[in-house]
Amino acid sequence: MSSAEESALKLTRYIFTAPHWILSLFLSLLLSLPPGYFCLSLIYHSDTEFARYLSTLSVHFSALLAGILLLGIPALVSAPLTKLLVTLCGAKITFRRTSLLSALSVIAVSLFITSSNITAALIPMRSHIASATGFALGAGFICGFRFLILLAIAKNSISILLPSSTQTIASALMFFILFPSPLIILIIISSIFFSIFAFLFVKTVEKSTKKTLGVSGIDLIRSFLSHLSEGSREMEEIFSRIGITVDIPVFVLAFKRRRCDAEIYADLFSSRSTDISRSTDDVSALKAVVVVPLIHSGLTGDICGGDLPKALSESIECAVFVPHSMTNHDFDLTSSRDIGKIVSAAKKALESLDFRHTATPPSLISEGDVKMLGQRFGNAYMLIYTLSPIPFDDADFTLGISAIREARAAGAEHVAVIDAHNSGTEYAKVITTGSKVSYDILKCVSKITHTLKNSDEYDIKMGVSFKCENYRENIGHFGIRAIVTDVSDVRTAYVLIDGNNMVVGLRERIIRRIKHELHIQYAEVMTTDSHALNKTHAYKFVGDIDPDAVENTVIKTVSAALSDMEPVEVAGSTEIAENIHVFGEHFTAKLISIVNTITSMATLWIIFAFISALSISLTLFSLLVGHPF
Repeated sequence: MSSAEESALKLTRYIFTAPHWILSLFLSLLLSLPPGYFCLSLIYHSDTEFARYLSTLSVHFSALLAGILLLGIPALVSAPLTKLLVTLCGAKITFRRTSLLSALSVIAVSLFITSSNITAALIPMRSHIASATGFALGAGFICGFRFLILLAIAKNSISILLPSSTQTIASALMFFILFPSPLIILIIISSIFFSIFAFLFVKTVEKSTKKTLGVSGIDLIRSFLSHLSEGSREMEEIFSRIGITVDIPVFVLAFKRRRCDAEIYADLFSSRSTDISRSTDDVSALKAVVVVPLIHSGLTGDICGGDLPKALSESIECAVFVPHSMTNHDFDLTSSRDIGKIVSAAKKALESLDFRHTATPPSLISEGDVKMLGQRFGNAYMLIYTLSPIPFDDADFTLGISAIREARAAGAEHVAVIDAHNSGTEYAKVITTGSKVSYDILKCVSKITHTLKNSDEYDIKMGVSFKCENYRENIGHFGIRAIVTDVSDVRTAYVLIDGNNMVVGLRERIIRRIKHELHIQYAEVMTTDSHALNKTHAYKFVGDIDPDAVENTVIKTVSAALSDMEPVEVAGSTEIAENIHVFGEHFTAKLISIVNTITSMATLWIIFAFISALSISLTLFSLLVGHPF
């Protein structure tokens, strides 16, 4: 993974679930109390009836009451009013988020008041003027701050200005009622300029993303938040306007219970065509199917192809295995609608299978850091590579195509080169074409294909099992699945876990137990690289929470597959899924580039905008009014 991608994915740490609205509003009231002490000087310098009444009370009570009136009450009023107005603007936001926004705004105004009083202590400035000025600038700032946040969820950037200003308007009204002064003008001026700079920042982001990606960055943010909060699929509509159309190979390997001699004898005298009879019987007797489309399981959640394993599993009536192919996020589907085309290709491949009852024993070779386990089932080759315990990430699509061509050049008719995706860290590197690892993978493919092609074939027995409980250990509803093959008394376990990579070292622990406790000679543990669980976090590795639980469940699953062993027939085929819409090569690089450019510029822009809006507001106010009291 490049340094740019690392920094881009770290942005996911800022995505969080808003606390309960009761907690946010309680914090708004609680946080409004301390700034009230800075407002005591305002009370003693005001001639209004209410200010005179407050001055007769105890110091602490009058200070706390002033804080609640100036900051707490506007926050309580703003939370439901913002939700109502945002809804009227045609956008959606939860009461949790508007309540949190009110609490954050209270913190911002408090910081302005505190900073102004600290400044007043350093330079000759009256404390009541400092408190009033800080409050006015803070009220203006939160108008721009709220405008910036709400722009991310609303399509109409102008109409959203009204709900953005609710807390500022409420605070200004309370301030004017309690302490009438020309500083109300400063609130208006600062609100205008902070909002202008927020709007300019948003438009700059939009222009950059449209130029680079062809879509609005704000639309992407809004649709992503909508997906998180209510499961909206609007993001797919945005992505459908970009990307490229490709044809991808879909490899299918099927196991079915072996027909007894009586069934075979009956087929010889059947009045129907042998091929038709085989096709009908074969599909209905399927025991397990491995489907490997050369597509990536992304983008996030269940949008695009994020939950591809589930969709394929629900479309075929048997145990379905969908391991990770040699592709990266450049070949994510732009819409889940194209999953149907992949399903159709898989079903078409199932209808043209030529079943045999023999397979070769497995072969295991290595080249550099690459280890590859392969086995031939009739005319179909299944090759699985890993770099574990070295962390590694996806391989690019070009390398995946090259690996398939390398296998076919060595004599493979139908082949799947599977990325085990079983050793990950936050800094695991993508395998790119031209790297040393890529050449080692291609060498392994060529060598193991030649070995398997020249290996003797024997009768095959096979067992399958899967556990689909709701795991806590970063495992999706596809669960943990296992296939165990037995060819000439050589047993091989293929374990597939529905998750996005595994913690380093867990693969070795599992394989060690499979071999020692279950007496299986060969084994590999894979993950689907499903992104169904990756809604708010880029890294949710299998085993992060409780690796022992994962390990024990895998052993139980493989043990159950051993108990299910029986003679089977096996066949493989490849079909092409046509007109599949994907992001296209270099899309990920473009996305990462624009995200990192925006984030690196954001800090400088915010500092510049803050200082500029502050300076312009104070200067303009001084020219218009001269002094606040």
